[in-house]
Amino acid sequence: MWFIFSSVLLTSMLVLFGKRVCKTTHAYTAGVFFLFCVTAVASVCLSQTYILSVTPGYHDGIGISNRVAQWIIGETHWSSALFWQYFTLSVYVALGLLLVSVVLFLWESRLAWKQRENRSES
Repeated sequence: MWFIFSSVLLTSMLVLFGKRVCKTTHAYTAGVFFLFCVTAVASVCLSQTYILSVTPGYHDGIGISNRVAQWIIGETHWSSALFWQYFTLSVYVALGLLLVSVVLFLWESRLAWKQRENRSES
């Protein structure tokens, strides 16, 4: 759970830094795209955990194969179904964040274009 909280906190700091200090026009897009990258890495780690849990003979039971998956899933009630559930959820979240990132990029580009147009008229 702290993995999600720290990712959102880091993203918020990235957006505020981009907007206030660097005065960038696509700070929200950068923040959401950063969250997409974190979620994509988490999806890869969760897929590795799921694949190794269903591979016969790899583990002497069910185990988590990397630290990131352990941060996300935790220490209780491990099963292949639980690993699959976390993996599919992370893929859906990653795709959703990618879609939001594209929409935000188009929206922020339009706002920046309007601001440049208004400055040139003045």
